[in-house]
Amino acid sequence: MNNLLFDEPPIVVSPTLAKMLGSLDEAAILQQIHYWTQKNTNIRDGYSWVYNTISDWQKQFSWIESDKTMRTKLKSLENKGLLVTGNYNKAKFDRTKWYRIDYDAFSQMVTAFGKSYRTNRQELPNATGKNYQTYTIDYTETTTEKIDDDSSRANLSDLDIQLECHRQIQPIAQYFERNFGQITQTERMKLLDEYRDWYEEGVPKEDIIAVFNKVIEKAAIYRAKAPAEYSVGILKGYLRNKIWTVEAIEGEDKQFEAKKQQRQSGWSNRRNNASNEVEWYE
Repeated sequence: MNNLLFDEPPIVVSPTLAKMLGSLDEAAILQQIHYWTQKNTNIRDGYSWVYNTISDWQKQFSWIESDKTMRTKLKSLENKGLLVTGNYNKAKFDRTKWYRIDYDAFSQMVTAFGKSYRTNRQELPNATGKNYQTYTIDYTETTTEKIDDDSSRANLSDLDIQLECHRQIQPIAQYFERNFGQITQTERMKLLDEYRDWYEEGVPKEDIIAVFNKVIEKAAIYRAKAPAEYSVGILKGYLRNKIWTVEAIEGEDKQFEAKKQQRQSGWSNRRNNASNEVEWYE
């Protein structure tokens, strides 16, 4: 008997994401687009894109047999403000759409979805902040309270953690943009991946945000050419050495400066002694 469980590459879909979108198909499509854009093979205007013909999309989602249905699912994600479309085809007559995820709009939706509702109806904002449609969603857990409780992180699914990290990275991305201008998708993902490492280590989110902003500030002071990479490099060292608060960073900086001055003073003394010895010899 054929075993249909993972005989072919599976498409992993979070139940939470499906509930949020009100559609299992759309959750699968959005997850797959997220997966392909992380490959960073098609960078245009600072963002990573993925493109396919409708028939090629259907090969990935073989249970969606109708062209019309496939187009409808993609268009629905566009209308929700989650998918941004473009056309970077070389031939002008080629109308194949390119897609990327608007992670800002996605974070807004996650935040709204995380609120607890006594009824089963809620309105979620699109990228412009307007209500786009009302969905019936059977969701009674207080997701925001559950996620914000650091002690319960171990009980969250991988997708729940990813959704929460997307939401929490927002103030850091905004601080980055105040220092370096518009953040690119690649820069955002570098910071997001590092944020998740800190989050999974159990560091309180208030400390994570404060430390990330402190490091971004350092990148601005030293005019780092690749500020996201510079920041992530420092953050990895802090995480590895358990320097998890701004106070700990400031203490580390003071020790570094003291050692630096001590080395300079020692070098200056040795130079003076050498000079005196030369003068005595002469």
